[in-house]
Amino acid sequence: MVLMPRGNQLGTLVPVVLSLLLLSSLAQSSPIEARLAQIEAGAKGHLGAAVITPHSGHYSRRNERFSLQSVMKMMVAMAALDQPTRMLWFDIQVYPVR
Repeated sequence: MVLMPRGNQLGTLVPVVLSLLLLSSLAQSSPIEARLAQIEAGAKGHLGAAVITPHSGHYSRRNERFSLQSVMKMMVAMAALDQPTRMLWFDIQVYPVR
């Protein structure tokens, strides 16, 4: 089902939507997001990534699905958890996901 505004409401809705689209296109990406875009351009493929810290989150193609993302998270987690046992990381902090 598609909901359409009645009467003159469409006239007020269009400028709001266009303004939001313009603002989103002018928004500056963070250095991390810019670097993810560079990596994707060099790979000549699609990169889906999330870098989440306790203070911020940076995403590349956040709303797209990637078939191996859960498998890759497991491999990255296994490699990361293996590092302290090999004494390659001396200070590790684990933050719960909220």
